[in-house]
Amino acid sequence: MHYYILPILFSIYIIATCNLCEDSMITCPDLKDQCDQGFVQSQCPYTCGICHQDPNQCTDTNLDCLKFDSMCKTDVKYQKQCPYTCGTCVPATPDSCFDHMIECPNYSVPCTDAVKIQCPKRCGVCTSGASNSTLAPPRPSPTPPCFDSGNECATYTLPCDVNQKIFCPRTCGVCGSTGVPMAQTTLLTTVKPTTTVVPSTTTKLPATTTKKLPSTTPKPPCKDSSPNCAGWAKNGFCTNTFYPPEKRKEYCAKTCRMC
Repeated sequence: MHYYILPILFSIYIIATCNLCEDSMITCPDLKDQCDQGFVQSQCPYTCGICHQDPNQCTDTNLDCLKFDSMCKTDVKYQKQCPYTCGTCVPATPDSCFDHMIECPNYSVPCTDAVKIQCPKRCGVCTSGASNSTLAPPRPSPTPPCFDSGNECATYTLPCDVNQKIFCPRTCGVCGSTGVPMAQTTLLTTVKPTTTVVPSTTTKLPATTTKKLPSTTPKPPCKDSSPNCAGWAKNGFCTNTFYPPEKRKEYCAKTCRMC
């Protein structure tokens, strides 16, 4: 039993002492009642209260906010999890002067013009006695490809629940306002070959033989990025369809045999 507790405590310590306090899965708020499990604690440190963010800084609380930025327009929950990505940051008080990025304390003074916009407090460019409610400019909203990442999306019926919308946006019809991107069609243009008459010459060049060398690019190593894979695998992480394949490969490629 002690062999499982020590890795969990170590991962919690690493997360708690890290500058960034963010969840790794967009579904963490739905797993709040399971924070007594080691896997949930390691993936959802913010939701489980293992670490805390600076209330005077505007940051996202989830690493996957950019992947689901289209949900900002349809679900209030994502606006709360991703205020920076969704452009919904608000100052703590009407006259507060605050930085908009958690990395601001790492910048040196004097600041560049770009850093002054994101870090007015760090750079000392706040206007005294006046309201400084300038928000960080929202990140551009590129049109993401709309596709299902779940293995059982085709079996779901409408209307979808919250989790189904996350992993099956195409099936559930919750893609961005631009709609589902159509498959790109490649047009092949037939160009009529041109014939150029070159005058013949009597000079003959010796034939050369070039041997193609075999590729020496090594294959990437097959390894796990998390030290907890052995314990997670026993709890069904590698086989449970609740966890998307890309998450299994990202954290436990070797243990789950996905190399």
